[in-house]
Amino acid sequence: MKKSFATLFFLTMITYANACTNLIATKGATTDGSVFVTYTADDYGMFTNLCHYPAGTHAKGDRREIIDYDTHESHGFIPEAPVTYNVIGNINEYQVSIGETTYGGREEMVDKSGIIDYGSLMYLGLQRSKTAREAIKVMTSLVETYGYNSGGETFTIADPNEVWLLEMQGCGGDKKQKVVWVAVRIPDGMVSAHANQSRIGQFSTYNTEVITSKNCISFARSKGWFTGKDKDFNWKMTYAAPDFGGRRWCDARVWSYLNHFKDMSRWLPWALGKDPNAEDMPLWIAPDKKVDLPKMEACMRDHYEGTPLSLDKDIAQGIWDSPYRPTPLKFEVDGKQYFNERPISTQQTGFSYIAQLRSWLPREIGGILWFGNDDGNMVAYVPIYCSNTERAECFNTPGADAVTFSDKNAFWVCNWVSNMVYPRYSQLFPALKEVRDSQYSIPQNHIEYSKYGLYVSYQKNLTSWLNIKAGSELFYARSKSNLESVPLPSVEGWSGKLEGSADIAFNKPRTILFNMSYTHMFPYNEELAKYKSIILLNANIRYVPANGKFQLMLSVNDPFMQNITTMTKVYSTYSEYSRNNVHARNVSLKFSYRFGGNKLKDVYRDNKESESNRSF
Repeated sequence: MKKSFATLFFLTMITYANACTNLIATKGATTDGSVFVTYTADDYGMFTNLCHYPAGTHAKGDRREIIDYDTHESHGFIPEAPVTYNVIGNINEYQVSIGETTYGGREEMVDKSGIIDYGSLMYLGLQRSKTAREAIKVMTSLVETYGYNSGGETFTIADPNEVWLLEMQGCGGDKKQKVVWVAVRIPDGMVSAHANQSRIGQFSTYNTEVITSKNCISFARSKGWFTGKDKDFNWKMTYAAPDFGGRRWCDARVWSYLNHFKDMSRWLPWALGKDPNAEDMPLWIAPDKKVDLPKMEACMRDHYEGTPLSLDKDIAQGIWDSPYRPTPLKFEVDGKQYFNERPISTQQTGFSYIAQLRSWLPREIGGILWFGNDDGNMVAYVPIYCSNTERAECFNTPGADAVTFSDKNAFWVCNWVSNMVYPRYSQLFPALKEVRDSQYSIPQNHIEYSKYGLYVSYQKNLTSWLNIKAGSELFYARSKSNLESVPLPSVEGWSGKLEGSADIAFNKPRTILFNMSYTHMFPYNEELAKYKSIILLNANIRYVPANGKFQLMLSVNDPFMQNITTMTKVYSTYSEYSRNNVHARNVSLKFSYRFGGNKLKDVYRDNKESESNRSF
């Protein structure tokens, strides 16, 4: 976002008018396989509703006007996409989420003739992509075609499987090339972050996927900014070398986030900003402990607690131990320049969110935007599904704006409350925190689930060519909530299942074999959910020649499309109903061949083998 420059001490520091933070946790780094990406939209006096772009189809020749995200000026028009997807906030219906932080970079690289600004680019990417990779392609193609009108930017681009960082700068109005960029995939199992300072360094050393513009390095060479070998090219040191402010006010937020998951004292000198020879921080780290949603919320509320940058060790905290500091960050007393720390949580936040992306769920409910207006430390994050097509009145209040108060508007109410708390923080914040943290949630380990039952099976070779197996189960299941504050009705009942299979040899040599299996699961209970009955039917015919060198198998699965899971989850005040059509019906033909002298073992042929090994 925008920034202005000022001199502080003997160093050049940056005062960020718009200064944002993005925190990242890949799915391999989380407790349940979710991808978490966050965004704090920070600006002095910022007011905004939850944005919404409905899905649509567009006629050939339709155009899209590009309105600057910050100035609201028109930059011109570009062709509209034939199809656009539903976007609510910073997530779309396919669980793609895009956030950003501005780092600026070299001022001479800004191209004011470009059409697309950073904010418009985010939402164009969300409207036109189904995956993070597709979003990168869409966004880079647009700016390469129509030009990029903003300063240096870091975008977080995520889907349920991957997280990428995309850094981009203009080419200063160059008529032959419009933009330079680099995209780096954060390896699975890692956590990362960025906060108004370019983070991508010598990308040739990264053990991950890297995509760049064709002129990524050559443009720097043409300007005389880089003269070494390509493998030694360092993006940020060339295009956006961090100064004191870039480290102390920006990278320090990244340091504090990573410090939640690993001892980051090795890189504290870098975050402090004063040592020009300090070791640079890594772009990502492997956390010592897995990340969950409450931890991401806690990190969004970080004020450097328990670190050398903590805000509870200076006179500015006042008698009420406030972790907030008045803006601007720098100030002067008796002719001497001073500065305040800039944590992740700040009073100038317009909105923030945690995007939770879940690959194992239907996309319509897999993506959740945990959204809040105002400072993340002062609000309870509200879940908004990525498929939402309507906004609650509190996030889209008619008549409310930056200078018009409304008690129906979330920003105004939350901002009002937080501004009452700031001056008497230690006195009032505990009461606010109690309400904030009482948001409705049912952690898995707060459900007591018990299941008792008996399973009986029978297997027999009736003839030399027919083997059958039958089984049945009878069980009682019961679940109970251990949360006194959120009473849930017990879910309990009897259930069971019937299953059987038959193995038939069609010829005496037993080279042609047939198998059919059937399962019927009666209505059953599992934790808070009540499931309806399930039927599964599968069959296959297999040819295995006497020499056992190959197999040919024809399979039919779920021919009558009965694999349907219907579930009702019971809560204290409402029930949640879902139906999942698996669409497992398929016919497949499989051929396999074994090289070498070992024959394939057909256990069916040896009727004397143990029961556990008789199936095939």
